[in-house]
Order: sequence, then C-alpha cells, then structure tokens
Amino acid sequence: MMLKAAFVAGMAGYLFYDSWWSFVLVIPFSVVCFEYEKKELCKKREQEFLDAFSDGIRFMAEGMKVGYSVENAISSALFELKLLFPKQSRIVKEFERMVYLLHINRPAEQVMQEFSKRIKLKDIEDFVVVFSMAKRSGGDSIQMIREAVQQIREKREVEKEIQVVIAAKKFEFKIMCVIPFFIIFYMKIAFPQFMKILYKNVTGVILMSLCFAIFIGACYAGKKITDIEV
Repeated sequence: MMLKAAFVAGMAGYLFYDSWWSFVLVIPFSVVCFEYEKKELCKKREQEFLDAFSDGIRFMAEGMKVGYSVENAISSALFELKLLFPKQSRIVKEFERMVYLLHINRPAEQVMQEFSKRIKLKDIEDFVVVFSMAKRSGGDSIQMIREAVQQIREKREVEKEIQVVIAAKKFEFKIMCVIPFFIIFYMKIAFPQFMKILYKNVTGVILMSLCFAIFIGACYAGKKITDIEV
C-alpha cells in the first residue's frame, strides 16, 4: 500500500510538474490516499467480522434454546464457527479466548465486556449491553439475543442494499479520479510542445498547482458523496 501511495505521488509529480523529484510536493496527497485506502480496508474487515459475530451469537441463542448455559452456549458457538471459518480467523480466535476465560471461572458478563472493549464496534457494544442487562435482570436472555441478532442482520442488509445501489457510482468515481492522469499523459506524448509551456516556469507551475488542487477537491467531494453509512 505504501508503494502504491509512492507511485501515485511520483506520477502526480511527473504529470503535473514534469519532474519525478517534485513528488515531494505531493506527498501529502499520497499520504491522504494511503490513509483512505487503509480506512476502507479496515472498514471492510470490520464488516466481515460483524457478519461472523452475528453468526456466533445466533449459534449462542440456538444453544441456549436447547437448555445450554451461557458458558456452554459460547463453547457450542465456537464449535460451529470452526466449521464456517478458518482456525486462524479473528472471530474463531476471539471465541477461543472467551471460552478459555470462561474455563478459568471468569464471569460470562465480564468476558463479553472485555471482548467488546477489544473489538470496539458499536453494534457489538450494543449487544453486550443487552446481554449484560439480560444476565442481571434474569429476563428472557434467548429472546433478547435473538432480537439483537435480528437488529444486526437488518442493519447489515440495509448497508448491503445501499452498497449495491451505489456500486456503479463508486466505480464511475474511481474511473473519473484516474482519467485526468491519462489525459495529461496523452497530451504530453501527443502534443509535447503545447504542454511544454505549462512546465519550468512560474505561471505554468501555478496553473498546474491550481488544477491539481481542484482535482483533489473533486476527489474529496466524490468520496464524501459515495461514503454512505447506516
């Protein structure tokens, strides 16, 4: 990812300023691109983990329905998760940790709260609050867990529907972010004399800097428009 950001900075420096060394001037832009890619990757992983977690608590609810205690229901959920996900996946490791803590007589409520603090996802934090309330009040834990699972699943379904609707627009946005680079590259190859006046002089540098700033602003605006959260 760092190499990708460096490549973008180098290409931007070459195309907008006709100098590979000018990539230093656009390093802030490449850093922003790097952070954006990193954020998108983290968000994708968080959503995948949340989907896996919803499966885990669904297995818990099913175990409690047939008479398992909370502790045994978590162990049963771990067994089912191992059938769905690789042993090295994060969800399996987290449930293994919870099972281990339960085996050394840590309270289930405390184990779930520690799990929530490690993961730091709002949906999981909300579930742990519901779980703790059910344990303290002695209410219908199974029904509460089922409702929490249903809420998480409904939210994920809405998010997926939104992503499907705007997928084409996101793809168009990515294409539009790349097109200016190709246009300038084509102009440099096809009309070098025409483009020459835009480089190596103060007026040209100011003009290209203005174009680059407009390009960054357009990319930022497009990102905000297509970044819809539920």
